Amino acid sequence: MKTRFARDVLAALLSAAILSGCAARDNADISSMPEDISGQAEEIRTEELLLGTVCIYTDSDSFGTGFVYEGGYIVTNRHVVEDSDDIEIETYAHEKQHAVLLGYDHDCDIAVLKAPSVSEALSIGDSDSLSPGDILTMIGNPDGLSEFPVIEGTVLDPGDELLDRIDRERKYIWHDGNAVTGYSGGPVFDCNGKLVGIQNLRYAWDLSEYEFDNLCGIIPINRVIPVIDGIISLQQ
Repeated sequence: MKTRFARDVLAALLSAAILSGCAARDNADISSMPEDISGQAEEIRTEELLLGTVCIYTDSDSFGTGFVYEGGYIVTNRHVVEDSDDIEIETYAHEKQHAVLLGYDHDCDIAVLKAPSVSEALSIGDSDSLSPGDILTMIGNPDGLSEFPVIEGTVLDPGDELLDRIDRERKYIWHDGNAVTGYSGGPVFDCNGKLVGIQNLRYAWDLSEYEFDNLCGIIPINRVIPVIDGIISLQQ
């Protein structure tokens, strides 16, 4: 069981990541910010971001991340839960619950689950407002350890030669964060702590000829809200 101290440290790290992201975007001097960044956690709703994230495990030995959507539903990537008969979620408080797959969309790689008891939904942002250079913050489940680590990534220019070649239809927002296996389906936040995307894929080919150390794609939240709502409406 994760101690309260450990949870507070993780909350402070997430708070620091989001605050530093906002500072970078606004060209602010981070050194002028209060040292007790954890004291800002309530203001940017850090605890809500962590509580609104879940780790996902299946009987097909796959694992990933998901998040709480309005109405108490859980959203993740379809590829995390496909071909599974038994799905389990683990909350930030390390409570384990069985979840039911309500439906999915193959083209968007989105799945909607339902579990008995989850926290309040994350606050939705506007993915269309993102610009190259903006800082993103992600929570995931790498290696299936349920540790909820926080990472950052920078939004990349979609006009880059490589990105233009691999994503001509501009389906994804690309970033340079190290979102390894286990981050799939996890929430991606802007500098205000608003949900702006869903981590989806990692470019696995050699990047030595390019300027990127990592190259990952997120599904813009504006693109998939109608898909998520459509899946939910079929169950009502």
